[in-house]
Amino acid sequence: MRTEHHRETEVKLRIASLPALRRRLRALGARPEGRVHEFNTLFDTPDRVLARRGELVRLRITTDSRRRRRALLTFKGPGGARGPYKVREEFEQEVVDPELFRSALAALRLQPFFQYEKFRTTFRLPNLSDVLVEVDETPIGNFIELEGTPAAIDRAAERLGYSRSEYLRESYLELYLEDCRQRRRAPSDMLFVRRPSRRRSRR
Repeated sequence: MRTEHHRETEVKLRIASLPALRRRLRALGARPEGRVHEFNTLFDTPDRVLARRGELVRLRITTDSRRRRRALLTFKGPGGARGPYKVREEFEQEVVDPELFRSALAALRLQPFFQYEKFRTTFRLPNLSDVLVEVDETPIGNFIELEGTPAAIDRAAERLGYSRSEYLRESYLELYLEDCRQRRRAPSDMLFVRRPSRRRSRR
């Protein structure tokens, strides 16, 4: 099982046109590394102790095109700003039985309080192996997430047609709450709307 501990540096960027971005990635020779569906659940105590400390516990279930599932349990420390970049410590552990971990988290008084899903496609840019380019399709729009060193993030953003003034440090929870405020909607979970399946009537 994979275990990781590192200090992540990242930014998000809004995508105005997903087809245009895909054309630019192809023109740059970007190498896709797979597309997955993510279903994320954030946990906290009933009185939101982790949120007040700027910390995060997340259980992520990913499903790839072959319907293979993986579960990752993540803890993120308080997020800080280093210039236009978001920097925080991250611990990540792959888990075999996510329901068992849900029970363990419940025993620690950690309850689900927000769920969000997205489709994520990961790319690598030529001569920029030290930055991950992740294209996220979400219910509130499409975003690029760049993770790497500040210099690599800047180079990748420039190649993709962005400037530092367009960097976002917000989490998806914060972006979702802002989207709800703008649309004057009561917040709940950030999930895709699923259409009911049509069943053929029997004669």
